[in-house]
Amino acid sequence: MSKENTARQHVTVRLAPELVRQVERERTKLERRTGIRPSRSQVLEKFLNIGLNGK
Repeated sequence: MSKENTARQHVTVRLAPELVRQVERERTKLERRTGIRPSRSQVLEKFLNIGLNGK
């Protein structure tokens, strides 16, 4: 199924403090690399797609 046809669902989650720190570090790293600061949701989606320990 292509990404365009995938229905998006909105969910509310509470993040553990360490995960919040990890997301913020990743956002800062991506902003330095690209000049664009991604949203927390985008970073979490990336983590879910590649795994928390993936590179």
